[in-house]
Amino acid sequence: MAEQDAVEAGSKTEPDAVGPSPDTVRAQKLLLGGAIGGHVGALIATVAFFVLRGTASGVSCLIACAITLAFYIVGQAVQVMVADAPPSKVLTASLVSYVVRVSALGGLLAIAMTQQHRLTLMDPTAVVVGTLAVVASWLAAEIATQVAEEDLDRARVVVGRRRGVVRAHDDVGHVPQRAVGGERLDRG
Repeated sequence: MAEQDAVEAGSKTEPDAVGPSPDTVRAQKLLLGGAIGGHVGALIATVAFFVLRGTASGVSCLIACAITLAFYIVGQAVQVMVADAPPSKVLTASLVSYVVRVSALGGLLAIAMTQQHRLTLMDPTAVVVGTLAVVASWLAAEIATQVAEEDLDRARVVVGRRRGVVRAHDDVGHVPQRAVGGERLDRG
């Protein structure tokens, strides 16, 4: 009786959707993997500069790492937001995001160039190393995440084929040419 009342009242006990789409999940995994890698690179570089070259260098490295992490996180967050959009919208969103982020970096550079007398404690080596550490570790982690995801997808397809499950289109976007047992799938 309570269930019938809930249905009549318009409330639902189950969500409408089963969850995010595979494209959204993939983008989220890449964001998480990259962010973890970027933070690890930032931590290592920043601690190294604090220990080896002092507070000014450590703070310089920390600032550079934070700006670089923000650049990558915003870019990948845009990819998560438009993951289910048509390819033309994904491209447009990516390009607009990139232009905005690069313009913001250009603005910071312009400020730094005009305010050099106030930034005398900034260690240029720490800025460069911190930036490169985040870029390299973010990209390495993102690539590792992508490779791991593709390997998992391939394993799912192999397991499905061993069980005799044949689809015209598998999880990784490949169209199998032969079904289990050898008959051709493309009869055209």
